[in-house]
Amino acid sequence: MNPRAIPRLADAFFQSLEDQCKLRKQRTGTDKVSGEPEWIVAERDHMLTIVNRERATLGKPALDLRPIRRVETMACGHSDYTRKFAIYCAELVLLDKEPKP
Repeated sequence: MNPRAIPRLADAFFQSLEDQCKLRKQRTGTDKVSGEPEWIVAERDHMLTIVNRERATLGKPALDLRPIRRVETMACGHSDYTRKFAIYCAELVLLDKEPKP
């Protein structure tokens, strides 16, 4: 694997997540299934979609929501939450193991 692949993909994921963050004010409700704010569920689902799209281009199987939730939890509390979440998601695409904090 190219050592620059993770930073490049993480940058693309970061930009995509930042675009989703701009929609937070429009997502003011509560998710009926999880009870979480809609914006959290929407951003997590968005990351799952783009992670699986990239995995598919590499011939890798799709992930379910569990790994996305796990890396999102790892990113929580960081001052650069969106950057960390994007990096961990890029690692889910490019590495054969889950990221470690």
